[in-house]
Amino acid sequence: MKQLDIRIMSNNSENISLFLNKKNFEILCEFEKYLDSLHQDEVSIPQMKLDLCNRIATNVFTWRGQFSPELIEVILSKYSTKNSIILDPFVGSGTTLFESVYQSLSCYGVDINPSAYELSKTVKFANIPIRDRLEIINQAEKIIINNIPEELSWNNINYDEQIIKDDVIKDSFKNIIKESKIHGEFINNFILNIIMKYYSIKKKKIKNKLYYAFNYHKNIVLRNIPFSSNIVNVINSDARKIPLNNNTIDIILTSPPYVNVFNYHQNYRNIIELYKNDVLKIAKSEIGSNRKNRGNRFLSIIQYSIDMCESFTEMSRLLKPNGMIILVIGEESKIMNTKFNNCKILITLANLCCNLKLINIQRRRFTTRFGRDIYENILYFNLDKNIKELLSPKDVGQYYLYKSLSFAEPLKQKLIIDAIKNASSVEASPLFIGQA
Repeated sequence: MKQLDIRIMSNNSENISLFLNKKNFEILCEFEKYLDSLHQDEVSIPQMKLDLCNRIATNVFTWRGQFSPELIEVILSKYSTKNSIILDPFVGSGTTLFESVYQSLSCYGVDINPSAYELSKTVKFANIPIRDRLEIINQAEKIIINNIPEELSWNNINYDEQIIKDDVIKDSFKNIIKESKIHGEFINNFILNIIMKYYSIKKKKIKNKLYYAFNYHKNIVLRNIPFSSNIVNVINSDARKIPLNNNTIDIILTSPPYVNVFNYHQNYRNIIELYKNDVLKIAKSEIGSNRKNRGNRFLSIIQYSIDMCESFTEMSRLLKPNGMIILVIGEESKIMNTKFNNCKILITLANLCCNLKLINIQRRRFTTRFGRDIYENILYFNLDKNIKELLSPKDVGQYYLYKSLSFAEPLKQKLIIDAIKNASSVEASPLFIGQA
């Protein structure tokens, strides 16, 4: 193998080659060449289906960065069987679970975010017959009516609650949440979703938003969730430590967090703080969050590599011997206007650090409501049965930081070099242990 020159001099003439493992650097360089040579599969699933050219379905919940239901439908239809057990370890608002239920599949979802947990947990109503769902809804309605100001009662459906002080509404919601906990998880979940919907309504023309939110979620529970006798479960836990047995999952289908991603703990934060006090504690465990490493944002590449390696290791533990991991990931992220290839980072971590093997790659394009074209890769992995020497995820993080030096702005290069030099001091994000 040709010897590679990994020397680079910073402005103060410090040589960072001392901080890079030369052997591993060469392995990573060759692996990146392999990645650049890959051809994307345009046959297994027609491109028009991947790009959702005739998109109709929309998500039932409001959540940043969520899957399109039709994409999940297409993937599950192609790769699952009637006995498949599905897992989404970064479940978000639960799109993977809803689509699994629609296809009569057993499924699990995991998320550390309390609001994501409550949104996606709605799908557990699939295991409850309609008549019992109606009883839950009726009990929830009584709790709400008994605790809200008279102005917000169902008799005043045209009332504009903007006239009521926000503190009065919040106090009412706190009482409603407190009482709902006494009546079990489904009533509590139903009410929390109503409150989340209430705060997500932006249309000024809607009067009595609480009444609107109640009926909106009632329709989801009664009309959007078919009955299922299969396993449907959601767990409030860290993707790096999931309380499920080894070798139990057939397909892991998820969109993992990106590096320097927006802060998911801010989603519905005002509701979370009505019934939990540890939002910022949870935020410390978010993988890829852009609130981390504010002293040097580029250290996030190192921490992200460590965290995602631990996530891949956990996925490997849960996967059946012939199971498959499917990741949907945006092509690139930016740290301080410096681009990083999400796809390359994740494939490298999976293949060289975690005994997974890339078996297929697809690409899709969609246009946002703002008219911007977005490109995503769909990555397919299975377990690599060949035992091999694994690299450290810190080596991967350092490598892609080093590669970014060739196109980073001069003012950013010093920070990148400092991040490479200080990689040994970076630790994994704190592990979050939630509730089943």
